Amino acid sequence: MPLLFVKPPEQVWNTHGAALTDLVGPHSPVVQFYHLPVGTLGLQQVAGGAALADAVPSGCRILCIFSDPLPGINSTRTSCEMTDPTLYLQAKFRSISYGDLVETTFERINEALDLPAVRAADFEPHLLSIPGIQLQALHLVSKGQGGDLILPVLSQDSRLPIDGVLEGNPFLAAAMVIARERMALPRSQQTS
Repeated sequence: MPLLFVKPPEQVWNTHGAALTDLVGPHSPVVQFYHLPVGTLGLQQVAGGAALADAVPSGCRILCIFSDPLPGINSTRTSCEMTDPTLYLQAKFRSISYGDLVETTFERINEALDLPAVRAADFEPHLLSIPGIQLQALHLVSKGQGGDLILPVLSQDSRLPIDGVLEGNPFLAAAMVIARERMALPRSQQTS
């Protein structure tokens, strides 16, 4: 079974293209892209035992591979963060990134494509952000009977390694412990 990528709304795709042209000028064509909805969980939510379904939609990321490096960026791979058009009446371009984090995200997507669970059932890829524990992850949302899978992309805690594949409930249990540890720190050392 394939990963079931969500098609970007036309407005999001058009805003992405216009913003990218404004930033880098004329550029080579996109040869491959992934549109990933982004959900966010807060530190207090995770510490309190939030479920993955509690993640608040915060927009999307469009990951692109271009045929040639982009001018001024010197990379063929980018990740562009966009707002959710249903929240703002029009999608807005937030940021562009490239480099190690973007490369790791592409690697994790490729890993996900080869997972036995993904070959056996349908999953919709999203990104999950938990800023309070400094985590970004590929969140494979189960579209069948199985549970969700989490593939960390950025993690500051070795209990959630960026080479790991975690089932939803064990991931949430580990994230809750980390979040509670953060909540016990003085407020000035917490990340929200």
